Amino acid sequence: MTVKYKLQFLVVSYVLLNSIAQKNVGDRCVMRGTNVQGICTLISNCPEADNKAKQGVTPTTCGFFHSRTPIVCCTERLFPRPNENSFLDPQEEGFLFPDSNERESTPIERFVSKSEEKCIEYSKLVTGVVNAVPLVTDPEEVSIDVVKCDHNGVALIVGGSPASPGEFPFMAAIGYNTDDGIGWLCGGTLISEYFVITAAHCANSRFYGAPITIRLGDIDLKRSDDGTEYVDYDIQDIKVHEQYKPPTHYHDIALLKTVKEVKFTNFIRPACLWSKFEIDHNISVATGWGKTGYLDNQSDKLLKVALNIFENSVCSKAYTTDSLRLPNGIISNMLCAGELAGGKDTCQGDSGGPLIVSNPKNRCISYIVGITSFGKGCGGANVPAVYTRISQYLPWIEKHIW
Repeated sequence: MTVKYKLQFLVVSYVLLNSIAQKNVGDRCVMRGTNVQGICTLISNCPEADNKAKQGVTPTTCGFFHSRTPIVCCTERLFPRPNENSFLDPQEEGFLFPDSNERESTPIERFVSKSEEKCIEYSKLVTGVVNAVPLVTDPEEVSIDVVKCDHNGVALIVGGSPASPGEFPFMAAIGYNTDDGIGWLCGGTLISEYFVITAAHCANSRFYGAPITIRLGDIDLKRSDDGTEYVDYDIQDIKVHEQYKPPTHYHDIALLKTVKEVKFTNFIRPACLWSKFEIDHNISVATGWGKTGYLDNQSDKLLKVALNIFENSVCSKAYTTDSLRLPNGIISNMLCAGELAGGKDTCQGDSGGPLIVSNPKNRCISYIVGITSFGKGCGGANVPAVYTRISQYLPWIEKHIW
């Protein structure tokens, strides 16, 4: 019996003897004999489990992919996740507080990443301090943080509604040189003074090549009297993730660098980067200038739509037949969101745009959790769209922009 055959036999034996109830890639799981949580992942994408299997150590398995490739429970240290009941408040610099009505007397200091530091910096653009006098005898003047933007909530590009001026100041339209002038074919998200993040498949159009310009601060691409003050920035450099290999959909992420530094205004301001694997929001918002229906024309107006965030297993079931573009299925670096009843979705032209959630303590601070990557049709029932999961690429992003 060859070494390879022995290993295959051992892995199959482990799955039969030690698997938990059948789960799909992206599902949550618990390591056998412990309370350590993990994510169901192909064994080839979990180095620790793969190495242990080769050493004869039994991994905790979730099942099989396409009835042959083992899916294992990958430990949390490979997919870092802070406590689900905690939230990094950009206005509490360097500290993480439990999410409760009463804060503990001693704050819990922790490491703050570069992207979180920048979020703290950017949050000051939408937070001011005013002095107030309480209505009591012999009052002392106190300082109060106040929100400086007018958008404290998101209304409910398929099934979407128009955005207001300045509502999504991080939204970028990405332009290509077409026969009819500049064509705004993809979206993106401003995340720093020089960089817009988008999908890798937007970095090189099949018909028009690489994008040449970025528009920031606009909501209506055909009108100049829409109440905004937009600015166009030429693109200096494009960085595509090294592991993006079309036609597959994996690692669909790219960075566009502007020639000039972006000047922040009421209409132009960066989004923060979501840093946790888990997303403790049920509802997210997608924005874009995409089609409003599969056979419709692309929208000139920026649209917004509220979408549910699902476990990746929901998308795994919806995309089981796409073995060419998804040979490894839906992986943990992806995010599943949409409306199972249909009618609300992202569509062609929304590619590269953001999927966002807001800070519950300050709705003017938005976090990008995903990048619009791909889907089936537009707004169909039981077929959510798939997004690149931002948290899984933070080291790559930070390496290139800060």
